[in-house]
Amino acid sequence: MSDIALTKGRKFLEDNAAKEGVVTTASGLQYKVIRAGEGRSPSATDTVVVHYRGTLIDGKEFDSSY
Repeated sequence: MSDIALTKGRKFLEDNAAKEGVVTTASGLQYKVIRAGEGRSPSATDTVVVHYRGTLIDGKEFDSSY
């Protein structure tokens, strides 16, 4: 990875982490809950349905469940 791409990636993650509602895990994964579900929390053996949208740092979508 080029130094420029690495610098841009780090800057994106830093800026994104400062946005309201963005959670950063210990592994560095960042996510934001758009709409929380209702009802009880699932157990480890339950099947759940989630929607997600994955984007690159330039905003280009690479995957979506919508």
